Amino acid sequence: MDGESPQELRSVEGETIIERKCPGGWSSKWILLHGQYKPLDHVQNQSIPDPRSHVPKVRNMEIFDDDIMIYAYPKCGTHWVWEMIKMLQKGKAEYEKRPKEATMMEFQSVENLSEERRPRVFNTHFFPNEVPTASLEGKGKNLFLLRNPKDVFVSYYHHLMNWKVFDGRMSWDDYMYMAINYGGCRYDWYGYTSEWEKEMNKKKTNYLCLYYEDIKKNPLATVKSIAEYLGIPCSETLAEEIVHKCKLENMRSANKDKHDDRNQSGANSDMHDPDKMYRKGEDDERIS
Repeated sequence: MDGESPQELRSVEGETIIERKCPGGWSSKWILLHGQYKPLDHVQNQSIPDPRSHVPKVRNMEIFDDDIMIYAYPKCGTHWVWEMIKMLQKGKAEYEKRPKEATMMEFQSVENLSEERRPRVFNTHFFPNEVPTASLEGKGKNLFLLRNPKDVFVSYYHHLMNWKVFDGRMSWDDYMYMAINYGGCRYDWYGYTSEWEKEMNKKKTNYLCLYYEDIKKNPLATVKSIAEYLGIPCSETLAEEIVHKCKLENMRSANKDKHDDRNQSGANSDMHDPDKMYRKGEDDERIS
């Protein structure tokens, strides 16, 4: 912001860094982390834990049998499902006072995550080799969310533009060049989906896989299937109330009141702006 001194960036001296260039002129730098190339700012950004030291700690994090993990690529319904689970745990259709980022593994230290009151509900966009090992080996419950990649890419483009991640300098054509050639301009959708498929095929633990399109088409059945998987009692009335509270327009309104007392400023000052956090939630969204 105007008048503020620029934030000091973390050193990346000695790291493997590449540059990816698009035909339209947009380019970005990527750093090799845990076997995947990630945007350089994932390391340099001081407002989130440094993944170079943070991920090994996450991998060794203690996981309990009543922990719940939501694994999903961005824009696949993480907040939607997270809110449903929190309501099921409470036994009433009441919004969580904190945002999902309060328990998002990328945004919080392992110390903060470990202090969460049980039963804990975590969420992340991490690859399998970045999440708690115990979660992959049978501890806790795991939900994996999927969405048509066509809609993922369109939705994520608008999300990044709203957040001015690229200062309005990235065209749709360059964005799609990155999506087709590298799986995206922030996360590799192809690699992410492939690695999670390989992990689930190991059958070390059971996953509840939910498709965004199915959640939207039949949210009542989704709430019931989540409750059954988690072993949480859920009456027809409660399920219907949760579906109503988790309608997009209702969550947009509720998001403005969320706050995490541990982080007064937050990783992003506009985290609770509904116009930035939510779009239409529609399939086959188009660029005008």
